[in-house]
Amino acid sequence: MKKTIALLCALVMAVAMLPAISLAELNVDTNSYHVEIHFVDIYDLNIELAEPIIGTYEFGTEIEYTYPVVEGYYYETAGEAGTYLVTGAADVYIKYLPDTHTVTVYYQYTNGEEAYPTYFEEVLYGRPYYQESPVIEHYTADILVVEGTMGTEDVVVYVTYVGEPCTITIHLVDEDGEPVGDDIVITVPYGEDFYQDAPEIPGYTPTEPGVGGHVEGDGEYTIVYAADPVPPTVEGTRAELRARPTQDAYRDLRFIFTVHFNDSYVEYEGEKYGPTYQYYVIDRFFSVLNTDEREVTIEGINIFTMYEDLEGEPDENIFTYTAVLRGVKPRNFATMVTATPYITYSWNGVTVTDDGPALTNCVDDFSNAD
Repeated sequence: MKKTIALLCALVMAVAMLPAISLAELNVDTNSYHVEIHFVDIYDLNIELAEPIIGTYEFGTEIEYTYPVVEGYYYETAGEAGTYLVTGAADVYIKYLPDTHTVTVYYQYTNGEEAYPTYFEEVLYGRPYYQESPVIEHYTADILVVEGTMGTEDVVVYVTYVGEPCTITIHLVDEDGEPVGDDIVITVPYGEDFYQDAPEIPGYTPTEPGVGGHVEGDGEYTIVYAADPVPPTVEGTRAELRARPTQDAYRDLRFIFTVHFNDSYVEYEGEKYGPTYQYYVIDRFFSVLNTDEREVTIEGINIFTMYEDLEGEPDENIFTYTAVLRGVKPRNFATMVTATPYITYSWNGVTVTDDGPALTNCVDDFSNAD
């Protein structure tokens, strides 16, 4: 054991006494080297994400840098300091992982209902995406192709399908199928609902407020109208001299008026008269006689002459009534008298008073009394 220790000591002393040796004598490389440090996409090394570090450095040099922060990419130590020890020529690739985002495409009709299953795709940042909209019969997509380059956020797109135009024709007819107005022609997209209000047509009432349906092609619809009840009308028919019961110089001037029932009836002395006992009821019939000096209102009489036309033939749509100006004195034979007929009728709580064409006559217009 003592011999071994002595031997080691002698060896140490011998080494210490050796002359100094240079790195060149030890064959250590003192040359400079070309070094490139690239910050790249992990899936495509040709995509440079930041300015590369390129230079010539001596052996043993520590290159200092900061890992760049790159939008849309992930690197664990991004933003932190880093070094690289030069030991020779080198191309160094620091690989960043691109973010992944989702492309979502919703396919819908104009009413918001799903037209086709939703499309999903995961796309790397900076990569293109391309998706053709599916073809749906009778519909056209407002976006034919969803395409672009993925950015830093998810992409959501709504593709709306609009139905092809369809022609809807609506006929307006009476209860016998005869036209009462021009057809209504509208254009409605395929697959949508429509509703058309019944337009107002004078003299008619629609049997339904409108018409509608679901469109799956061109179509025809019909709105039926019932003829409105026609209110009564009145008119002056003729004037005449009425025979007086006494023999004197006075004259009685009588005016005869005709009422057309149409869709009305009248109650007179406890009896109902007219072609219908619904719709309009005639509440009053009268006349107003006037001259330049005075005016008088006379209620209608002689309704017993109803149902007779001017020739005395039965006519169930009319009745006549009269107004008599009694005892016209000779000095007034030339005085013109205007007789205006009136009727008052009501229906559904609404009362209307109408007049009709008047008669104007004087006693002198007639050469002989009846």
